[in-house]
Amino acid sequence: MKLKFKNPHQCITPAKTAWPTAHDRLAKPLALISKMKIILLIILSSFTASNTYSQTDNFSEIDSLTKEIDSLRINGYLNKVEYPDMSSCGGYLQGYYLDTNLINITSIYSAEAGHISEDVYFKNGNAIKIVFKQHSAEWEKHSLNYPQENAAANYKNMTYTDTTYQIYLTAPPNMLKYSKSKLVNNKLDSVLLEQLISCYKSMILELNGDIKGAILELEQNSKNEIIILDD
Repeated sequence: MKLKFKNPHQCITPAKTAWPTAHDRLAKPLALISKMKIILLIILSSFTASNTYSQTDNFSEIDSLTKEIDSLRINGYLNKVEYPDMSSCGGYLQGYYLDTNLINITSIYSAEAGHISEDVYFKNGNAIKIVFKQHSAEWEKHSLNYPQENAAANYKNMTYTDTTYQIYLTAPPNMLKYSKSKLVNNKLDSVLLEQLISCYKSMILELNGDIKGAILELEQNSKNEIIILDD
């Protein structure tokens, strides 16, 4: 079931725990769902809140938390909020909430020559990890190697970058750069980091707008405030 609030800025897909179908009850018992949430809350509580950066330097702890978040998101156990317009920074934007707490943002901007994406993971409202991916055409390389194709706007031999940055928002932050899954370096690009931090903060503002109140209404099954779009 997909639901849309009367406010066009409140488009929410509820977590499966809100109204489980008969299939959900058979395939994924509610006790298991609750157990998964409890486990995640225990992991969340193992971190100390900070203004900007995580207070742990243990990458494995952060990765363990992000894997739990990914599992809950993929299996539909988080409230999903879709920003109805094109995000000014992130393109297609979605926020994922454990009850009313934002724990994950996913965004992707696609164009003819490639795409970029930014995934941000949160604990207690503070970002702990950013995964930034770039898949873009190598125009300069193509122009040098295939000038005739370039002049004819023929790009059959175009090559593309495939770069991933895994950024751990520890104190100080750590950045790992990968190219086609191979580690390239661990140098901190402070300019890129500041851009990504500014970007996710902008996306949070776009997702806000009484989202917490909307999710609470959703969980209380307030039919007067909901329009059912499809089953």
